[in-house]
Amino acid sequence: MAAVVACDDRHSQRLGVTTIELLPVHGLVDDRMLVERAFELLGLHTLSFFAPEPRYSQDNPLDAFRTTVARLHDAGIE
Repeated sequence: MAAVVACDDRHSQRLGVTTIELLPVHGLVDDRMLVERAFELLGLHTLSFFAPEPRYSQDNPLDAFRTTVARLHDAGIE
């Protein structure tokens, strides 16, 4: 998630970007059958819809997500 915040927000502003969509950011489960067959479902096997996926953060996933959203809002991005 930190990679999203690390991007140059001036570039986004020049492009007129005001909104981004993060998909998926919620907890998910890897279905063994699908993983073995190399299907990529982009997190459609939801485990905890309102909990951030721990694999997307080095430390506390909830704090990382909150920080990411706050920085995006500070940059004028919804």
